[in-house]
Amino acid sequence: MGKSSVDESHPRFGGVYVGVLSQPDVKEAVESSDLILSIGGLLSDFNTGSFSYNYHTSNVVEFHSDYTKIRKAVYQDVKMPYVVERLVKELTLGGGIQGYVPTAIPKSITAYKEAALTTSGKITQEWWWKRVSTFFKPGDIIISETGTSAFGITQSHFPTEAIGISQVLWGSIGFTVGACLGAVMGKSPPCVVGN
Repeated sequence: MGKSSVDESHPRFGGVYVGVLSQPDVKEAVESSDLILSIGGLLSDFNTGSFSYNYHTSNVVEFHSDYTKIRKAVYQDVKMPYVVERLVKELTLGGGIQGYVPTAIPKSITAYKEAALTTSGKITQEWWWKRVSTFFKPGDIIISETGTSAFGITQSHFPTEAIGISQVLWGSIGFTVGACLGAVMGKSPPCVVGN
């Protein structure tokens, strides 16, 4: 659900986590983290690999639209936009987290570049979703249908300013037709009809 929320061209972008459906190195990076900041995450069977996520809930801070949760404590009316804005400000002004040493970025997130150069061999789902990354342009709106494409798109790479639209929360098959119309109308200049 968060695909395109973070600029995938950022040097610290580490991939998309979907439980057991994640790339192995992305899965390892998330599940071995000592702290996870979950921003607006709504966990469903689709976006957790059938609830196969395996991180320790004691190491997660959840930011939601109308509350924040730290371990078992729920802070009502401590709203995501304000807390995240303040957190970013404090980290920026404070020079980051004292003692923080960045870990290596999972190598699988650049695999799409290798797929772009591959012109022979089997056409597999894994190859296709990495290859399709080479078709995307900055600013594209990329809509993935519920099912195979919703799972496969997580293996692709979105360019800067791309917008991803997916319906993994409700699994509404066929929503892409309406989503495509809405995306076109939202991106196009307004149409004025006169006599």
